[in-house]
Amino acid sequence: MGQKFDWINIERGTSKYNALHVEGKTTNASLAYFGQEGTGNSATFKGGGGVDIKGVSGQKNALNIYDNQTENSTAYVENNGSGRAFRAKQLGQGSIAWFQGKSDRAKLSVNASDDGESIYLEIYQGEQPIWTPTNNLSDLTLAEDVAPIENALDKVLSLEGVSFSWQDKALGESKEIGLSAEKVGEVLPELVHSADGQSGLVKYEKFVPVLIEAIKAQQKQIEQLQQEVKDLKGQVGSQSSQGDSEEEYVPDF
Repeated sequence: MGQKFDWINIERGTSKYNALHVEGKTTNASLAYFGQEGTGNSATFKGGGGVDIKGVSGQKNALNIYDNQTENSTAYVENNGSGRAFRAKQLGQGSIAWFQGKSDRAKLSVNASDDGESIYLEIYQGEQPIWTPTNNLSDLTLAEDVAPIENALDKVLSLEGVSFSWQDKALGESKEIGLSAEKVGEVLPELVHSADGQSGLVKYEKFVPVLIEAIKAQQKQIEQLQQEVKDLKGQVGSQSSQGDSEEEYVPDF
Protein backbone atom coordinates (compact mmCIF):
# COMPACT_ATOMS: atom_id res chain seq x y z
CA MET A 1 0.00 0.00 0.00
CA GLY A 2 1.34 3.39 -0.93
CA GLN A 3 2.34 5.86 1.70
CA LYS A 4 0.12 8.92 2.39
CA PHE A 5 1.76 12.17 1.45
CA ASP A 6 0.91 15.67 0.26
CA TRP A 7 1.67 16.41 -3.35
CA ILE A 8 2.51 19.98 -2.39
CA ASN A 9 3.11 21.04 1.17
CA ILE A 10 3.79 24.70 1.90
CA GLU A 11 4.35 25.75 5.49
CA ARG A 12 4.89 29.20 6.90
CA GLY A 13 6.42 29.78 10.28
CA THR A 14 6.19 33.09 12.09
CA SER A 15 6.91 35.17 9.01
CA LYS A 16 4.43 37.95 8.18
CA TYR A 17 4.68 37.17 4.49
CA ASN A 18 2.41 34.90 2.46
CA ALA A 19 3.23 31.21 2.43
CA LEU A 20 2.03 31.14 -1.17
CA HIS A 21 1.51 34.11 -3.49
CA VAL A 22 0.06 33.69 -6.98
CA GLU A 23 -0.45 36.75 -9.12
CA GLY A 24 -1.51 37.26 -12.70
CA LYS A 25 -2.24 40.57 -14.37
CA THR A 26 -3.01 39.97 -18.03
CA THR A 27 -3.95 36.31 -18.28
CA ASN A 28 -7.56 35.25 -18.95
CA ALA A 29 -7.02 31.85 -17.35
CA SER A 30 -7.50 30.97 -13.72
CA LEU A 31 -4.65 31.89 -11.40
CA ALA A 32 -5.18 28.67 -9.51
CA TYR A 33 -7.36 25.70 -10.35
CA PHE A 34 -8.22 22.84 -8.02
CA GLY A 35 -9.99 19.80 -9.45
CA GLN A 36 -11.08 16.74 -7.50
CA GLU A 37 -12.99 13.84 -9.03
CA GLY A 38 -13.08 11.81 -5.85
CA THR A 39 -14.88 12.38 -2.57
CA GLY A 40 -12.27 14.60 -1.00
CA ASN A 41 -12.18 18.37 -0.91
CA SER A 42 -10.87 20.24 -3.92
CA ALA A 43 -9.28 22.70 -1.54
CA THR A 44 -9.15 23.08 2.22
CA PHE A 45 -8.29 26.38 3.88
CA LYS A 46 -7.51 26.64 7.55
CA GLY A 47 -6.05 29.57 9.38
CA GLY A 48 -6.65 32.65 11.44
CA GLY A 49 -7.98 34.64 8.53
CA GLY A 50 -9.39 31.73 6.57
CA VAL A 51 -9.68 32.91 2.98
CA ASP A 52 -9.68 36.44 1.63
CA ILE A 53 -11.17 36.74 -1.84
CA LYS A 54 -10.96 40.11 -3.49
CA GLY A 55 -12.22 41.27 -6.84
CA VAL A 56 -10.74 44.69 -7.43
CA SER A 57 -11.24 45.91 -10.95
CA GLY A 58 -11.98 42.82 -13.02
CA GLN A 59 -15.19 42.03 -14.85
CA LYS A 60 -15.68 38.66 -13.17
CA ASN A 61 -17.18 37.73 -9.83
CA ALA A 62 -14.81 37.63 -6.89
CA LEU A 63 -16.00 34.09 -6.12
CA ASN A 64 -17.81 31.53 -8.28
CA ILE A 65 -18.96 28.20 -6.84
CA TYR A 66 -20.26 25.52 -9.21
CA ASP A 67 -21.65 22.17 -8.20
CA ASN A 68 -22.95 19.48 -10.55
CA GLN A 69 -24.10 17.32 -7.68
CA THR A 70 -27.80 17.44 -6.88
CA GLU A 71 -27.89 15.67 -3.51
CA ASN A 72 -25.53 18.01 -1.67
CA SER A 73 -25.45 21.70 -0.98
CA THR A 74 -23.45 23.82 -3.37
CA ALA A 75 -22.26 25.95 -0.47
CA TYR A 76 -22.20 24.94 3.17
CA VAL A 77 -21.22 27.32 5.96
CA GLU A 78 -20.63 26.08 9.50
CA ASN A 79 -19.30 27.97 12.47
CA ASN A 80 -18.49 26.27 15.76
CA GLY A 81 -17.60 29.51 17.45
CA SER A 82 -19.68 32.40 18.71
CA GLY A 83 -19.42 34.55 15.59
CA ARG A 84 -21.62 34.67 12.53
CA ALA A 85 -21.70 31.66 10.24
CA PHE A 86 -22.17 33.97 7.28
CA ARG A 87 -21.89 37.72 6.83
CA ALA A 88 -22.43 39.83 3.74
CA LYS A 89 -21.57 43.52 3.54
CA GLN A 90 -21.93 45.78 0.52
CA LEU A 91 -20.17 49.12 0.40
CA GLY A 92 -21.12 49.85 -3.20
CA GLN A 93 -24.48 50.35 -4.90
CA GLY A 94 -25.38 46.73 -5.65
CA SER A 95 -27.52 44.28 -3.72
CA ILE A 96 -26.21 42.94 -0.44
CA ALA A 97 -27.29 39.44 -1.48
CA TRP A 98 -29.07 38.02 -4.50
CA PHE A 99 -30.67 34.56 -4.63
CA GLN A 100 -31.88 33.20 -7.94
CA GLY A 101 -33.60 30.02 -9.03
CA LYS A 102 -33.03 27.99 -12.18
CA SER A 103 -33.96 30.99 -14.28
CA ASP A 104 -33.97 34.68 -13.49
CA ARG A 105 -37.74 34.60 -13.04
CA ALA A 106 -37.59 33.63 -9.37
CA LYS A 107 -35.35 35.85 -7.28
CA LEU A 108 -34.91 37.18 -3.78
CA SER A 109 -32.83 40.27 -3.20
CA VAL A 110 -31.46 41.73 0.03
CA ASN A 111 -30.91 45.45 -0.39
CA ALA A 112 -30.06 48.50 1.65
CA SER A 113 -31.96 51.77 1.52
CA ASP A 114 -30.48 54.69 -0.37
CA ASP A 115 -29.06 56.15 2.81
CA GLY A 116 -27.68 52.76 3.85
CA GLU A 117 -29.46 52.96 7.21
CA SER A 118 -31.96 50.13 6.75
CA ILE A 119 -32.22 46.77 5.01
CA TYR A 120 -35.18 45.33 3.17
CA LEU A 121 -36.01 42.22 1.17
CA GLU A 122 -37.53 42.01 -2.28
CA ILE A 123 -39.04 38.88 -3.80
CA TYR A 124 -39.28 38.81 -7.57
CA GLN A 125 -41.58 36.79 -9.77
CA GLY A 126 -40.82 37.24 -13.42
CA GLU A 127 -39.19 40.63 -13.77
CA GLN A 128 -41.39 42.31 -11.18
CA PRO A 129 -40.72 42.69 -7.46
CA ILE A 130 -43.95 41.36 -5.98
CA TRP A 131 -43.35 41.59 -2.23
CA THR A 132 -41.28 43.53 0.26
CA PRO A 133 -41.83 42.99 3.98
CA THR A 134 -42.12 46.05 6.15
CA ASN A 135 -40.95 46.66 9.67
CA ASN A 136 -43.81 46.17 12.12
CA LEU A 137 -42.08 47.98 14.98
CA SER A 138 -44.74 50.34 16.29
CA ASP A 139 -43.59 51.50 19.72
CA LEU A 140 -44.53 55.20 19.79
CA THR A 141 -42.11 55.82 22.63
CA LEU A 142 -39.46 55.50 19.93
CA ALA A 143 -41.30 57.76 17.47
CA GLU A 144 -41.49 61.47 16.87
CA ASP A 145 -43.79 63.81 14.92
CA VAL A 146 -46.76 61.60 15.87
CA ALA A 147 -49.97 62.93 14.34
CA PRO A 148 -53.48 61.56 13.74
CA ILE A 149 -54.46 60.40 10.27
CA GLU A 150 -56.48 63.21 8.73
CA ASN A 151 -59.55 62.65 6.53
CA ALA A 152 -59.16 58.87 6.73
CA LEU A 153 -62.76 58.21 5.63
CA ASP A 154 -62.49 60.45 2.57
CA LYS A 155 -59.24 58.76 1.58
CA VAL A 156 -60.74 55.29 1.89
CA LEU A 157 -63.84 56.30 -0.07
CA SER A 158 -61.64 57.60 -2.90
CA LEU A 159 -60.12 54.16 -3.43
CA GLU A 160 -61.61 51.36 -5.48
CA GLY A 161 -61.06 47.64 -5.02
CA VAL A 162 -60.84 45.75 -8.31
CA SER A 163 -60.37 42.22 -9.62
CA PHE A 164 -57.86 41.61 -12.39
CA SER A 165 -55.54 39.18 -14.18
CA TRP A 166 -51.82 39.63 -14.75
CA GLN A 167 -50.53 40.43 -18.22
CA ASP A 168 -47.28 38.62 -17.41
CA LYS A 169 -48.38 35.09 -16.52
CA ALA A 170 -45.15 34.62 -14.56
CA LEU A 171 -46.86 36.73 -11.88
CA GLY A 172 -49.73 34.25 -11.70
CA GLU A 173 -52.55 32.95 -13.86
CA SER A 174 -55.43 33.10 -11.38
CA LYS A 175 -57.70 36.07 -10.73
CA GLU A 176 -56.45 38.58 -8.19
CA ILE A 177 -58.05 41.34 -6.16
CA GLY A 178 -56.34 44.50 -5.04
CA LEU A 179 -55.96 48.26 -5.30
CA SER A 180 -54.30 50.49 -7.84
CA ALA A 181 -50.86 51.45 -6.53
CA GLU A 182 -51.06 54.64 -8.58
CA LYS A 183 -54.34 55.70 -6.94
CA VAL A 184 -53.16 54.72 -3.46
CA GLY A 185 -50.05 56.80 -4.03
CA GLU A 186 -52.17 59.87 -4.74
CA VAL A 187 -53.98 59.82 -1.38
CA LEU A 188 -51.69 57.71 0.82
CA PRO A 189 -48.15 57.86 -0.59
CA GLU A 190 -46.77 56.34 2.63
CA LEU A 191 -48.42 53.04 1.66
CA VAL A 192 -46.69 52.63 -1.71
CA HIS A 193 -43.13 51.45 -2.24
CA SER A 194 -41.29 51.29 -5.55
CA ALA A 195 -38.67 48.55 -5.79
CA ASP A 196 -35.78 49.09 -8.19
CA GLY A 197 -37.74 51.97 -9.74
CA GLN A 198 -40.27 49.51 -11.12
CA SER A 199 -43.98 49.07 -10.47
CA GLY A 200 -45.37 50.22 -7.15
CA LEU A 201 -45.95 47.81 -4.29
CA VAL A 202 -48.88 48.48 -1.95
CA LYS A 203 -48.26 47.97 1.77
CA TYR A 204 -51.65 46.41 2.46
CA GLU A 205 -50.92 45.70 6.14
CA LYS A 206 -50.43 49.44 6.71
CA PHE A 207 -54.07 50.05 5.77
CA VAL A 208 -55.17 48.83 9.21
CA PRO A 209 -54.69 52.16 11.06
CA VAL A 210 -56.27 54.05 8.14
CA LEU A 211 -59.32 51.77 8.19
CA ILE A 212 -59.59 52.11 11.98
CA GLU A 213 -59.72 55.90 11.72
CA ALA A 214 -62.19 55.67 8.81
CA ILE A 215 -64.50 53.41 10.85
CA LYS A 216 -64.30 55.78 13.82
CA ALA A 217 -65.21 58.74 11.59
CA GLN A 218 -68.11 56.82 10.09
CA GLN A 219 -69.32 55.74 13.53
CA LYS A 220 -69.30 59.36 14.64
CA GLN A 221 -71.49 60.27 11.66
CA ILE A 222 -73.87 57.40 12.51
CA GLU A 223 -74.15 58.54 16.12
CA GLN A 224 -74.86 62.12 15.02
CA LEU A 225 -77.62 60.92 12.68
CA GLN A 226 -79.07 58.73 15.42
CA GLN A 227 -79.17 61.73 17.75
CA GLU A 228 -80.85 63.87 15.08
CA VAL A 229 -83.50 61.18 14.51
CA LYS A 230 -84.07 60.94 18.23
CA ASP A 231 -84.45 64.71 18.53
CA LEU A 232 -86.91 64.79 15.61
CA LYS A 233 -88.98 62.02 17.16
CA GLY A 234 -89.03 63.96 20.40
CA GLN A 235 -90.22 67.11 18.61
CA VAL A 236 -92.94 65.21 16.75
CA GLY A 237 -94.10 63.52 19.94
CA SER A 238 -94.19 66.86 21.81
CA GLN A 239 -96.21 68.55 19.05
CA SER A 240 -98.64 65.63 18.99
CA SER A 241 -99.26 65.78 22.76
CA GLN A 242 -99.73 69.54 22.60
CA GLY A 243 -102.26 69.12 19.82
CA ASP A 244 -104.27 66.69 21.88
CA SER A 245 -104.40 69.05 24.89
CA GLU A 246 -105.43 72.08 22.83
CA GLU A 247 -108.62 70.48 21.37
CA GLU A 248 -111.75 72.68 21.80
CA TYR A 249 -113.50 71.95 25.06
CA VAL A 250 -117.22 71.31 24.65
CA PRO A 251 -119.13 71.49 27.95
CA ASP A 252 -121.59 68.73 28.70
CA PHE A 253 -124.96 70.29 29.53
